[in-house]
Amino acid sequence: MKQSLNSALQNHYQAKQLNSDQLQQLQQMQMAAQGSKTRNAPRWVAATSVCVAIILAWQLFFTSSELARPQQIADEVVYNHLNLKPLEITGANFSDISQYFSKLPFRPITSERVSSRGLAGARYCSIKTIPAAQYRLYGSSGRAETWYQVAYDASTFGEIPNSELGEQPLVRYSKGVGVKIWREKGVLFALTVSHQ
Repeated sequence: MKQSLNSALQNHYQAKQLNSDQLQQLQQMQMAAQGSKTRNAPRWVAATSVCVAIILAWQLFFTSSELARPQQIADEVVYNHLNLKPLEITGANFSDISQYFSKLPFRPITSERVSSRGLAGARYCSIKTIPAAQYRLYGSSGRAETWYQVAYDASTFGEIPNSELGEQPLVRYSKGVGVKIWREKGVLFALTVSHQ
């Protein structure tokens, strides 16, 4: 006599049941696997947390150092501006004075943002250890202004506004003196701002 499908399935699966020893071994293996996952979980959580913290710290350092670069430029410019070391060449003609800077890795240029009226002279200087031209101007108020030119290098100076693209100069303050910072034609400019 043929069995019904339902009873045939019941017989089949009853034959496949684990005996009590096999069932106990399976339960022990399952508990050991769960314990292993539980013990390893804190390691994974800790490792992941450390990786995330390192990535965030790196981004914070990179971002803060990128933002600090213009302030570092302003600090150095103002330090030299306040100390007013003697000029190495004097004169009122920008072209004539600029010929003096033959040791620079670039040719000094004029900028639409700076009037060379009141030019008194210039000297070699540096910004972030890169050789620069330092011009001294006297504004309409009669106060000395310092104008720097240095070859622009993004890896050294960071991202600086490009006036050729219509971007406005950054303005940073150090010791109460304002400094405008911008670039054009591959040259970084820094100009102290006279307060009238």
